[in-house]
Parts: sequence; structure tokens; C-alpha cells
Amino acid sequence: MRKGIILALLVCLIILGSWNFLHIFIQHKRIEIKNNIQSIPFFLISRYIETLHLAAVKLDSLGYIANISWEPDSLVARKLYSTYNLQEAGNILDQYRLPHVMQIFLRGDKINMEEFVRFRDYFKNFSGIQIGYNEQQYTKLFNEELSLRKIYLPVNIIIIVLTVLILTVLQIHNETRSDYFWQIYKRAGGRKNTRNRNYWEKSLILVFAPLTLNIGIYFLMLSYEVVSWKIDPRLFILEGVTILFSVILTRIILEDKFS
Repeated sequence: MRKGIILALLVCLIILGSWNFLHIFIQHKRIEIKNNIQSIPFFLISRYIETLHLAAVKLDSLGYIANISWEPDSLVARKLYSTYNLQEAGNILDQYRLPHVMQIFLRGDKINMEEFVRFRDYFKNFSGIQIGYNEQQYTKLFNEELSLRKIYLPVNIIIIVLTVLILTVLQIHNETRSDYFWQIYKRAGGRKNTRNRNYWEKSLILVFAPLTLNIGIYFLMLSYEVVSWKIDPRLFILEGVTILFSVILTRIILEDKFS
């Protein structure tokens, strides 16, 4: 029986460790994407500084603006034209020696694709302003972030189902292997409720020991900066509930053995 308990604990610990690795990996990717979004400049270009001041009023009301810088220099406009291949901005530059450029950086953690499209279209139709941005980069990053959000829930559901299935099968196997022992115990006059109590004692160990160890390892890695991405505490609760559910399900399936 001890071997069965140890095996169940090891399997549970491996599952929880892998589950936490998934949380950390996805969190890392999302932060990386958000930082990349925030590093891409979005330009507002105008001949008139007053027009950009009006645009700044709108920008102040938006919650996803990370930083704004002003570049009243035609050299920036030329750099913009050569870097982003903006034909319309280039035409303005050639005719008017465009002197005023506003550089905007967006907060990746506060903006999504839909909000970006509204932001872009608003300034695209803003009188006296030309916009400049790397559409391919923005689209790629927003699509990556959307893909992560879409797969996160289904992947977690699959892990929950597999965890319940694996632990339930393992516990049924362990209890079935101990049938002979409990039959002898019962014939020898052993107390009827002992097997049930023994099951719940082992189950408490199965629920709390791997979970506590797993949380401890995570916070130890966090304190030593092996990882820097925090896991939502609710996910640890979800892991504990998943193990507890497998324990209760096993007990219901094996009701006849405890009667």
C-alpha cells in the first residue's frame, strides 16, 4: 500500500509541476508580447503643432497610452519615411518639410486589437494628421496574444480532465490491490469503518502534500528569481479542487468496497 501511495504522490507532483509550468510559460509569453507592443512607436504627423496639441487632448483621455514624445524636427520625419516606407508622409515631407511628429507608445497590457483599430481609425480620420505605424508588427503581436487567450482555457480543461482521470484510475488500482488485506482484516473482527477512515487519511495527504510542496517550490524559485512571472493564486485553488474531485469520485465509484 505504501508503494501505491508514494506512486500517487509522485504522479500528482509531476502533474501539478507541469501544470504550473504551463501557467508560467503562457504568462511569460503574454508579458513578452505586451512589452513588444509597448516598444513599437505609433506616429502622428502634422504641419501644425496646434493640431498635435488637439490630438494630445484626446490621448490624455485614453487609458492605454504608455508614453508620448514630441519630435519637432524634419530629420525625424525623414527617418519615419525611410523606415516605414510611408508614401503619404513622404509626399508631405517633400512639399512642406514636415517639422512636427508625435511619437506614441501603447500599453500592451491595456489595449487589444479592437481598441487599437478604433485608436488607429480615429487618428486616421483626424483632420490635418497623417499616421505612421508598422501594421504588420502590431497585427502579428495582437494575433499572438489572442491565440494565447483562446488556447488557455481549453488546455486547462484538458489538463483537469486528464488529472482527474489519471488520479482516479491510480486510486482505484491502489484500493483494488489492498482488497485482500481488508478482507482478512474484516474477518479478523476489524472495525468496519477503518478502511473508510484510512482512505480519507491517504486522500488528505494526496491533496495537500503535492500541492503544498509544489507551491513551496514555486515561491522558492520566485524568491531566487529563477522565475519572475507570478501565478494567479486562484490557479493553486483550482489544482487543489481538481485533486479533491478525483478523490471524491474514486470514493463514489468504490462505494461497495467500503460497505
